[in-house]
Amino acid sequence: MLYQDSNPELAQSRDQHEKETLLPLLDPTEQDRVLDIGCGLGRWTEVLADQVAHYVGTDPIEPLIDLARQRNAGRKNVAFHVCGAEQVSLAALSQTAGFTTILIAGVLHYLNDDVCEAAFRNALACAADESQILVRTPIGIDGRFTLRGIWSDELGHEYSAIYRSRAEYLELFDTIFLGAGFRLTQDFALFADALNNRTETRQHVFLLQRN
Repeated sequence: MLYQDSNPELAQSRDQHEKETLLPLLDPTEQDRVLDIGCGLGRWTEVLADQVAHYVGTDPIEPLIDLARQRNAGRKNVAFHVCGAEQVSLAALSQTAGFTTILIAGVLHYLNDDVCEAAFRNALACAADESQILVRTPIGIDGRFTLRGIWSDELGHEYSAIYRSRAEYLELFDTIFLGAGFRLTQDFALFADALNNRTETRQHVFLLQRN
């Protein structure tokens, strides 16, 4: 998890660091059209919506989308859809133009391999000719690390996740994006040790750009 509600001070520090680090990379403009796959409550909406032409957030969990809509009811350039990453398409989102920025943050480790690949292919299909795709995801530090039905005190229920290795993501990018004109321009660990309190995983950032 990124936020770790049981430790609100750490959660706030991680959230602030992420936004301060990634927003300059996204470099939003008034012409940008943003697709946020796995938007949850719309954490990035308040950061991006006022700086871009259009923002669309998707998440498969309807109560989260309901809350995101409530929190952003006054924003005319914002739309939210109940939609899994494997279901995302321009048609499903009632869009005709591609997106210049696609954000996939904190969702991929919940997806099985076939769904993860489908999510990337859908992102590619939704990307404008000149566009960028930013992926922020936890990865296994020493290779692929899988949890199945592990009890989490922080979540209050059982937890399953696939923490893919950096090499696995690079292979997916090579297969799906690099042949479509994208270049991998950023590839780094998001948090220093003080903000990364996991021993098996770490939050990692990849930025792919096409122009």
